[in-house]
Amino acid sequence: MTQAEKILFYKKKLPKFIWRLLRRQLWNNFWIAEEEQQRQLHQGVLPGPIRDTERAKLIEAILEQYPFRSLLEIGASYGTNFHTLGKLLPEVEFLGIDQDKMRIDAGNIQLQAAGLKHCKLDRCSAQSLARRFPENSYDLVISSACMLYIPPDDISLVLSNMLAIARQSVILLEQHLPGLSQDQRCEEQGRWPYFLRDYLAYFKTLTTAGKTTVFKVPNPIWPNEKWKEYGSVIVVSKKKA
Repeated sequence: MTQAEKILFYKKKLPKFIWRLLRRQLWNNFWIAEEEQQRQLHQGVLPGPIRDTERAKLIEAILEQYPFRSLLEIGASYGTNFHTLGKLLPEVEFLGIDQDKMRIDAGNIQLQAAGLKHCKLDRCSAQSLARRFPENSYDLVISSACMLYIPPDDISLVLSNMLAIARQSVILLEQHLPGLSQDQRCEEQGRWPYFLRDYLAYFKTLTTAGKTTVFKVPNPIWPNEKWKEYGSVIVVSKKKA
């Protein structure tokens, strides 16, 4: 049984309190195996750590929501997250959207080459969600380093639409600055402007938002923007109708 299979097996079978005791060690073992695989692929040199980084904590947060049958990612780019999620959950339907056609086309080729036929990418902007997807059409709706580029005039509607589409939860990997009274615009040379914001404050205005959990990324490695200071995973459950 692989480490991934062990995680899913124990997540499905164990009582919740026992799972909580075991999950840290199981995840550590999983990421150790992933790091070793990366080391072998790169001729004995690990390109960078995986455990406790941005993507690792996002993947863990998503798996905590299991079981689910479908997942929509906003701003999926090349579909990088699906290469891990798709292997872990072959029975789940994954769809990622992005407005960059070149990345969508290249990402679909990569996913197909990896044998991940249940993972697909399509072209759509975050601002067009309501026109494309009906309410309650996906179990989970996630974003990874996408919402920080959404302008202040659009962010409330985008978050509201994400929660409307989700049947179960919305999960964000973003830069969260609690207590910020208004979005803070940031600029770095050679990169798009981005915005720091208090995501909890936005979700508190949505009547369908239920329990919300925020935790900081312990070992952020992305060098740009302000991931080291504010990188966080935000999990918002949807209230039952």
